[in-house]
Amino acid sequence: MARFSSQTEQVLRGAGWYPGRQVPEMITSWEGEAMLSEFQMFPAAKRVLLEFGGLFVDQSGSGETCAREPFDTDPTRAAYEGDTFSELSRLVDTKFYPLGEAFGGTCYWAISEDDQFYILMDDILLLLGKNFDEALENLILGRMPQKIA
Repeated sequence: MARFSSQTEQVLRGAGWYPGRQVPEMITSWEGEAMLSEFQMFPAAKRVLLEFGGLFVDQSGSGETCAREPFDTDPTRAAYEGDTFSELSRLVDTKFYPLGEAFGGTCYWAISEDDQFYILMDDILLLLGKNFDEALENLILGRMPQKIA
């Protein structure tokens, strides 16, 4: 069984991803970044970033239930946003680690310690997916995340 839909896999490959991709040097860099000191990279975040870190998906157009917007997997995009992440994490009683920017840079996407994926913006929290593959499918195919707060 395929991991992603053919459309999602095509978009990911266009952004530089391929099965088995590993970027340990990026993980080492991000773990040492002073600007990310407010965040602790937990195992689930490391696993995602090891394979998908550093990608930029440049897309636009209509999606299934919302616009298809650019996003990236660069946790430094959320540098110095620890207060926002901490405040929103209390709503779902888990910690977040930033994955990058989403929806054309208007918000952040993050992984929780319990391996779910969220969109964070100011005081808004949306569930993007219950696992990473679902979150990517939703971002790439333009599916509206579920509002939490």
